[in-house]
Amino acid sequence: MRQKDYTTVNTLIDVYSEDLLTPEDFDQLLNASSTSTIMDVLADTKYRMEERYLNDGEKIDRVLMERLVQLYRFAYAESPVPEIVDIFGARYMYHNLKVMLKAAVLDVDHEYLRIPIGRFGYDDLQHIAQTRESTRLPQPMIDLINEVHLQAEDYHSSEAIDIGMDMAYFDHIKWVSELHGSKDTDAIVQAIIEFYNITTIIRAERQQQTRSFMIEAYTSQGLFSLDDYVEIVQNKDYQRWYNAFSELPFNQAINDAIDRLAAGKMAIGELEKLKEIYIDELFREKRFSNTLGLNMLSYIHAREMEVTNLRLVLVGRVNSLSREQIVERMRPVYGK
Repeated sequence: MRQKDYTTVNTLIDVYSEDLLTPEDFDQLLNASSTSTIMDVLADTKYRMEERYLNDGEKIDRVLMERLVQLYRFAYAESPVPEIVDIFGARYMYHNLKVMLKAAVLDVDHEYLRIPIGRFGYDDLQHIAQTRESTRLPQPMIDLINEVHLQAEDYHSSEAIDIGMDMAYFDHIKWVSELHGSKDTDAIVQAIIEFYNITTIIRAERQQQTRSFMIEAYTSQGLFSLDDYVEIVQNKDYQRWYNAFSELPFNQAINDAIDRLAAGKMAIGELEKLKEIYIDELFREKRFSNTLGLNMLSYIHAREMEVTNLRLVLVGRVNSLSREQIVERMRPVYGK
């Protein structure tokens, strides 16, 4: 795929990126004393909604999810290599497959949990979940899904489906980057995997889980063996872990966070935020790269973080969270 194939879509992304909410916008939202003020801030954005929605967390979530759906429809439709969009979008497909496999194997109906995002639609995913066959999905994806299907039938367990599909997602994005990506997309994929693995092992150690649980719950797509991950966590040698995959120059904020992690002063939930900070910095570092599709991934990530932040601010307000409680959970803000 030649760079010129991305010229039109990159121009669109540049135009759409002008609409990203700025730090000033978020300050106004955080300081808003009334719904009318929030309405004013959101009036000319993609997130305009009826004033009555602003006092209802479920309605806020519904509007924000609709914006994510629109984002991925644009990304999959316009990207010359839509497979690259899977690096972020496939997690929704594998979430839907969890729901569908539980219905097919366990007769558990959670259809309301489906999310209309992904390169393949409900019908395609439903068909393979029920029949283990597909003429539309790529063979590696079929193989991943069927492996989980067999495990689900053997164990007849909801947990087996959840863990199996999580592992399939990591295998999927690794495969996509190797087949259609580049060194830059590999770096994003590896960061996603590394943060998942280290979080999983930290949680397992704190909960005193068995080794067999760790074997099932971590992905072998990481840079370390299970024994090495356990050693890193037990010895709090997180700098070794970070140095193995980081492609950033020295970053004081991230290194301070790694030190906090080593000192036992970081909650598990904060690792998800640290992952997003790392990926944000990675996109900024590679912003002049000519890697095909990187601009699209950067834009998707920016919008995803924007939606996350808006949910924190708007739903946090409904739930009477303080400004400090909201700000400490917020992700990077891309708007200039």
